[in-house]
Amino acid sequence: MTLVKYRFMLDYEKEERWINEMSAQGWHLKKFCLGRFVFEREEQVEYTYRNEYVIDMKKVEKEEYKSLLEDSGAEIVHESFGWIYVRKLASEGPFEIFSDSASKITYYNKVQNIIMTLFGINIFMFFLNAILFSQHDPFNGLNFTVGIINGIVALVLLIPIKHIKRSKKELEREQLFYE
Repeated sequence: MTLVKYRFMLDYEKEERWINEMSAQGWHLKKFCLGRFVFEREEQVEYTYRNEYVIDMKKVEKEEYKSLLEDSGAEIVHESFGWIYVRKLASEGPFEIFSDSASKITYYNKVQNIIMTLFGINIFMFFLNAILFSQHDPFNGLNFTVGIINGIVALVLLIPIKHIKRSKKELEREQLFYE
């Protein structure tokens, strides 16, 4: 039996928790793409899922990394737009991709840089379309409308940026505590 769910989450950790909750209910992720998640029913087993952004890896690096994950007993579920979902049987115990705070902070920085780039592009396009081009808009407000949409997208991108900054601060505090 297959189940398709549509969810658009800006917090990839919240999305990962939701996928794990679905697994606990017997629904296991098979594919995902831009807010569309395909699950298959299998009640006898439960997995722990992890997601990771791997777009910055070269093809050879990515294949080596996937082999390393599979050698550890993890299974690559699916890859889409630079994100991969990996799973491991929950009965095998805790499953984490990042082994220490430093590697998790490095990962947070990588994701934050991508989101900040998207934020910057949208702010730039907001000013370009809503302010500069809309003054001489032969399409009756089209540039202004597109600019407003870019502005809204930029504001929405502040949500994951804020979340990542908060998570990084927590990990940095923990590192100081244990040092």
